[in-house]
Amino acid sequence: AGARTARPLRAWRDTSVALEIINWQSLSPRAADPNVPLNLPETAVRQARDMLARASQADATSADAWAALGIAEALLGDGAAAEKALSRATTLAGGLHPSAVLGSYFLRLRQGRIDEGAGVLRDALARAPGFLHARGYLGELYNHYGRHREALPVFTEYQKIAPRNPWVLAQLGYTKSKLKDHIGAISDTIAAVDLLPDSPALLIQLASRYIDANKLAGAEDALLHALKLFPDEARIYVRLGYVYLRQDKLELAIPISEKALALAQFEDRRRDRGYAHLNLARAHGRLGDLDRAFANLEQARAHGLTSFAEVKTDPHLGKLRADPRWQAGGYDN
Repeated sequence: AGARTARPLRAWRDTSVALEIINWQSLSPRAADPNVPLNLPETAVRQARDMLARASQADATSADAWAALGIAEALLGDGAAAEKALSRATTLAGGLHPSAVLGSYFLRLRQGRIDEGAGVLRDALARAPGFLHARGYLGELYNHYGRHREALPVFTEYQKIAPRNPWVLAQLGYTKSKLKDHIGAISDTIAAVDLLPDSPALLIQLASRYIDANKLAGAEDALLHALKLFPDEARIYVRLGYVYLRQDKLELAIPISEKALALAQFEDRRRDRGYAHLNLARAHGRLGDLDRAFANLEQARAHGLTSFAEVKTDPHLGKLRADPRWQAGGYDN
């Protein structure tokens, strides 16, 4: 009897430890994009997968263990094994297991099956309208792939269910901005900031909505206010450097962007460093210092940026684009 009791306890322990590892990997649509590398090392995922394989064998009735195993297999790219484990979790849960739903949608997005992934989330919401995690991912999925008209009703319904959720209001603001409803976008984001005034992420979102509306003074005010609250937040400096660049205040854009680089030293700030380098490339290019401009373009690419569309369309960077290094570096692709 003691051995029979110990097996489920070991399974629960292994599942809990493995989930601690897996939870470092986001399952958001951006992270599920097949073009985006996972932020968990493969060795860590394999360790979690092996623990979950043991757990699901020790307690074959644990839907949680099977669902987590399916997510681990999806992270490792083994679609068949992932489907088998996720299906087992769904059966054990009686038709809907939240983690299995998220694992199934994530797997399909990693395989490039975007509509099928959206369908998994829609089907889950039809059965459980209060499954807010699925609702949020569905709206994010539509926005990530430029389907903003489909995202709007998803987040509008979410906001009806959770009217005081600042994240939802910010997502509504982003969606409306993409649909050129800048007044609504700014209003929703201000409402989000009012609910959570000490959030650097929301203040940056508000600045971005002002930028989208070409209200650069409002963006600058929001970011300067954010800096008073969070003087060591690299993302604020990156965005403020961009605002100064848009205002052609190069004497401010350069030191602010260099400050962003000094603060964004950790690996999870890699893209912040990329955007700071992009700001510097454009600023030095406008000043005619093409050597520094191209050095920063190379660093922007090295830190994960793939789009140089704003450099391509910047009317002040004609000399940079005419330089042979522009074509040789493939920045026009």
